[in-house]
Amino acid sequence: MSSAFSFYLTTLLVYLGVDILAVWSFNLQYGVAGIYNFAWIMFQAVGAYTAGVLTLGPDTGNGGFQQYILGLRLPEPLPVLLAGVVAGALALVVGIVALRRLRSDYQAMVMLVISVIALLVVENVTRLFNGPAGLSLIPQPYGSLPLSTLGYQWFYVALTAATCLGLPAWRARADGAPAGPFVRRPSNAGPWGRTVVGAWSTTMRRTGGGVMPSIAPSFSSRSGRPRS
Repeated sequence: MSSAFSFYLTTLLVYLGVDILAVWSFNLQYGVAGIYNFAWIMFQAVGAYTAGVLTLGPDTGNGGFQQYILGLRLPEPLPVLLAGVVAGALALVVGIVALRRLRSDYQAMVMLVISVIALLVVENVTRLFNGPAGLSLIPQPYGSLPLSTLGYQWFYVALTAATCLGLPAWRARADGAPAGPFVRRPSNAGPWGRTVVGAWSTTMRRTGGGVMPSIAPSFSSRSGRPRS
C-alpha cells in the first residue's frame, strides 16, 4: 500500500468516525427524544470553536491576523472534553428556555430561529471567533508524539474509533439503556413535553445530543494536516 493511498484511507476513516458521531447525536435527539433540531449545526460549531480557542493560544500569534476570545493552550484531551461540556450546557439551556411544552413543529421553528441568531452573532461579532473567516492554524492534538506523518494518521484513526465506541457506552450508562441501536421512545417526553427537563434519563439524552455533535468537529477540524 503506497503512502499516498494510506494517507487517503486514514483521512476517509477519520471522516467516517466523525459522521458516525453525528449519526449518534441525530439519533439521540430525534430518534430517542423526538426533537426536530434544526439548530444541530450550531452545536457542531460550538464544539469546533471551543476546541479551537482552547488550543490556538493568544490571538497575537501568527502575525495577529485572527481575532478570538480566550486564546488558551490547554493540553489534550481537555479541549475536546470542554467542547462537549460547553455544548452540553448550551443544549440544556436551550431545552429549558426554548422547548418547554411546544409541539414538535413549533420546536423545529424555534430551533431554526436560534441557529440563525447564532450565525448572525458569530459573523458580525468578529472578536468572538474571527467572524465569517473562521479559525485557522489550529494545532494538531497530540502533535508532540514521536510519530511519522503516516503513523500519526493511523493513531488518529484509532483515537476516533475509540471515541465512537466509547460514547454509546457513556450514553447507555447515563440512562440505563442498552448500548445498542437507539429506538424512539415517545414516553420519554414525560409531563414536561419533549424538552431537556424532566426525568434524569430524558435530560441526559437531550444534553447528549448536543455533546456528540460538538465532539465530532473537534476531531475533524484538527486532523489530516501535515505534521511539522
